[in-house]
Amino acid sequence: MRFINENVFQTPSYLIVPSIARRIEAGGMITRITNAQGRVLTSLLNDGRLNRLIENEAFAPSKGDSYSLASMLTDLRRGVWSELSQSGVSIDPYRRTLQNQFLTQFNGKLNPPAATTTPATQFPGATPPAPLLEDARSQLRGELVSLRAEIRRAASRASDRETRLHLEAADHEIGDILDPKK
Repeated sequence: MRFINENVFQTPSYLIVPSIARRIEAGGMITRITNAQGRVLTSLLNDGRLNRLIENEAFAPSKGDSYSLASMLTDLRRGVWSELSQSGVSIDPYRRTLQNQFLTQFNGKLNPPAATTTPATQFPGATPPAPLLEDARSQLRGELVSLRAEIRRAASRASDRETRLHLEAADHEIGDILDPKK
C-alpha cells in the first residue's frame, strides 16, 4: 500500500505540464488522471480481494502474521486523505476528485444498487463471485467513521475555500453513505 499511495494516489505533477497540455487538448487532465487512479482504487476494493484479506487473517497462525483488511483500509484512507494530517489543509483538484471517487467506491460497497434479474452465470460451470462478507462491510463502515472524524477536525484548518467546501461536502456524503435515505 505504501508504494501505491506514494506512486499512484499522489498528484503526478511531473505529468502535468500546462503549456504542453493546452497545445494538445482543451481539457480533461483531471479526468484522465483520476480515471487511472480510479482503476487502481477499484481493484483494491474488489469484493474478492477484501474477502481474501479477511480469510488470510483467519488462516494466519498469529494475529500479526498477515496483512489484515483493517490495516489495508487504514493505509488506503491515510494515503488518499493524507492532507488531513497537515497543519494547513490544502487539497488540489486532482486529489479532491480522487477523494470523491474513494467515497463513491465505499458507497457502492455499503449501499449496492438493487440486484437486477440476470442469468446467474454466463459460462457453464462458472460460479458467481462471492458477495462481500459482512465483516468487510463493518470494516468499511468503521473506516468511514474514522475518516469523518478526521475531516471534521481538519475542516477548520482548511487553507482555502475550495478545500473547506470539499471537506464539508465529504462530511455530508459520508453521512449519506452511513445513513442512506431509502
